[in-house]
Amino acid sequence: MKKKSKRWLSLLLTMTMLLAMAVPAFAEELDSYMEQTLIDAVQEDQEDTVMNDVDDTSLSETQDSDQVEATDDEADSEQVSQESSGKPKKAAPRVATADGTRTVLYEDGTLILNELEADSAANESAHGAVTKEYPAWDGEENDYVFGDTGVPWFKFRYNIKAVEIGSKISPVDTSKWFFDCTNAIRAELANLDTSKVTTMEMMFYNFGSVASDVTISGLESWNTGCVTNMQGMFQWTGQSATGSILISGLESWNTSNVENMTEMFDSVGSRATSVVLSGLNKWNTSKVKNMRKMFYFFGNQAGTVEIPGIECIDTSNVENMESMFEGCASTDTKNVTIDLSNWDVSNVTNMRNIFCQFKISADKVIFLGLENWKFNSNANLSGMFSMSGITGITPLVSEYNIGLLTIPGGCIVDSMFNFADNVKGTLKIDGMPISEYGGDINLAWGANRTGGALYLAPTNTATLTWAQETVDKYGLSGDQTQG
Repeated sequence: MKKKSKRWLSLLLTMTMLLAMAVPAFAEELDSYMEQTLIDAVQEDQEDTVMNDVDDTSLSETQDSDQVEATDDEADSEQVSQESSGKPKKAAPRVATADGTRTVLYEDGTLILNELEADSAANESAHGAVTKEYPAWDGEENDYVFGDTGVPWFKFRYNIKAVEIGSKISPVDTSKWFFDCTNAIRAELANLDTSKVTTMEMMFYNFGSVASDVTISGLESWNTGCVTNMQGMFQWTGQSATGSILISGLESWNTSNVENMTEMFDSVGSRATSVVLSGLNKWNTSKVKNMRKMFYFFGNQAGTVEIPGIECIDTSNVENMESMFEGCASTDTKNVTIDLSNWDVSNVTNMRNIFCQFKISADKVIFLGLENWKFNSNANLSGMFSMSGITGITPLVSEYNIGLLTIPGGCIVDSMFNFADNVKGTLKIDGMPISEYGGDINLAWGANRTGGALYLAPTNTATLTWAQETVDKYGLSGDQTQG
């Protein structure tokens, strides 16, 4: 019994010792296992968090993209506005910027570029909640890639009703900035520093085209000395507006480096009650080469049209004047006298349709100084005074007097006076005119149906023969007693 007790005691001691030795190892292994399990759990949690963040970000970006597309679609369908459903607009999240400025679109449609943070409270009180916000924008090319214009507000252009500049902004390119802002009614741009701008192409293209009245102001402070391209700058501005169009402040512009004024005021205020454009008499256009369609259909059906200063335009380097004043008219019947005696057209090779349908509603249109013009011998003068676009309608003009115009040999004169009624004047033919299409020249088909007298004055035997053949083929022009 004692031996058995000793054996059990020895076994118990052995087991106790083994257990004592095993417990620390087991405890250490358990601690290590628990620690690794905790690390794995943390890593899994972090991975889940990252994945959730990515999913949330993707979802947010998708939602933002959907919202942008939806907003653009709504704009393209003439903005079925939230106001019509009675739902208040949700304010856009605030964008923090280092310099304390932002570009913001307000609920009432006011777009403010580079708004100072100090002004935000007052602006929100005046214009309602913020509907879209962007960081401060310096106007540098490719800062944003929204649509085709490069400006961040392009997709919301139909929501813009007014444009203001908060703190000064100094871009290098303002082309297409307010392109197709069809609902805009005003722009106050005195704080826009244009001293570094080289191109203003299509800057206000279609601006306010469906508004009632359009006013663009603050332009008198602009330094445009570096600008070389003004093509289409105000093209279609207020095109379908039914009120007044006022573009003021142009008299202070330095246009001495501008080379391209193509379509600059094309179709401005075509249907407005009045269109006023002032200050061209101060412009230096000595480097301009292209004035094609510069005033094409300017105020075509407007009540009154005023473009003072046309006679002062320097045309000495201009090569293209095609359709420059075509359709520039109004419903005003008052007499129009335009003195172009200072125009140098010696470098112009294309004058096609330059005065086609010009001021056709006036009682009298008198051109002064055309006797001073010396045409390039290769100039295209086809359709120069044509009214063919209104065939079948008798113009109200009772006298369309061109005075004396000398045509050198080699000039294209097809349709020069097509359907031009009540034209008075003399064409001095210094050389053989030519046809753009070959064969006979249709100089004045259908002209002077109701009066007027257009004389041909050949200067040599060849031109006399040509003049006689032209008269024999197309008949006399108007009433010869009115010459």
